[in-house]
Amino acid sequence: MGCAFRFGRGLVLVAALAGATEASAGERRLRFDAALAVAEGHPLVASTRDGQRTLAAAQAIAPSLDYNPTVSVTGGPRLLPTSERGFEGRLDINQSIALAGAPRLRREALAAEAEWMGAEVSEKLLERRVRIAQAWLELHEAERLAAMLRLQLETDARIVTLVQALAAAGERTLADVATAEVQLAETRVHIVGAEAAIAEGRSALAAELGPQPEGDLVTEGAAPDVELPSANEQRALLAHASELPAVKVRQLLARSEWVRANEDHASAANRLGVGLSVGRDAIGATVLQAEVSLPLPIFDLGMRAEAAREAAAQQFEGEALDERVRVRTMVATAIHEVSHTAELREVLAVRLVPAAAKAFELRSKQLALGEATVLDVLDARRAELSSKRELARAEYGERKARIKLRLLFNAWKGRP
Repeated sequence: MGCAFRFGRGLVLVAALAGATEASAGERRLRFDAALAVAEGHPLVASTRDGQRTLAAAQAIAPSLDYNPTVSVTGGPRLLPTSERGFEGRLDINQSIALAGAPRLRREALAAEAEWMGAEVSEKLLERRVRIAQAWLELHEAERLAAMLRLQLETDARIVTLVQALAAAGERTLADVATAEVQLAETRVHIVGAEAAIAEGRSALAAELGPQPEGDLVTEGAAPDVELPSANEQRALLAHASELPAVKVRQLLARSEWVRANEDHASAANRLGVGLSVGRDAIGATVLQAEVSLPLPIFDLGMRAEAAREAAAQQFEGEALDERVRVRTMVATAIHEVSHTAELREVLAVRLVPAAAKAFELRSKQLALGEATVLDVLDARRAELSSKRELARAEYGERKARIKLRLLFNAWKGRP
């Protein structure tokens, strides 16, 4: 992927998983970019996107009236007086019209809900990308640690063989052999733990990816080298953290509730009734009449539904303010983690790991000259391997922090 790392979009779940190459009958290899692309077609994202499209389509075809006209037909014979007997009938057409603009507010409510759900798509997509990225990195790190431990096991086995040969020649004691065998046993225990971590990592990644083909997931390729936003871009992201999807979702949800409250009030408010009536009586007379009705505004109806909407809107506004603080803190933490993890990784790579390797090398030479014990060498070996594991964890932490910051920045800029 290189420095110009870009996150794929537009791939549905099955197409993205097709990027995984078969390693064996029960194993599927998955690259980081292919895993991240699965987020676009994840059921949670796809269903939310479908909901947003449904609302947008409903808004486009919403009628200009909120009530259909009513047609009624009445008819029957006139019985008295007998001289005027005959059939009479009447046709009435009535239309109720909201004076407060309920149809317009209904279209506005649909538009507001579609906008809110569009932000919900962005929030779910960002959340899914971050979680898939972290799960892939965790599995990749568990696999790398297990590989390191297998190499360590080979080295420890060679040390045991060497010490056994020296003991047979009388240059080392059985206690030295036992000490070397303890180191070998400890490494085997660590390998069992590493294999358990791989199994947990596979389950976690599979859960984040959603529905997928059968097979154990195995990461393929190196962890991505992400190009970070510049210092100015990071400051801009922090200053505009409130524009991230998590905040926008709650702001737009509050706005949609206010519009729906107005819609509920307008639907229950005063309505103008207009009608037209055509009648014919038994003696053949035809009558055409118009009707206009207007209720007396004695009571303010619709208060129950309107109050519930307003209360929900007020709650969502409070949640938006709370989320704004949380998101800004999250962005600040993400920026700090990038610099902190880089500093930790540099110290380990430049100072601790080389020093531990040098100490093990010198102890090994001393052992060959008879100036050090097997225990000294094994302690130095433990320190070297421990420093390498610490470096691996630091590299994992730095990659995770860099990817998260890049994903946040891309989400703010509306990029994939």
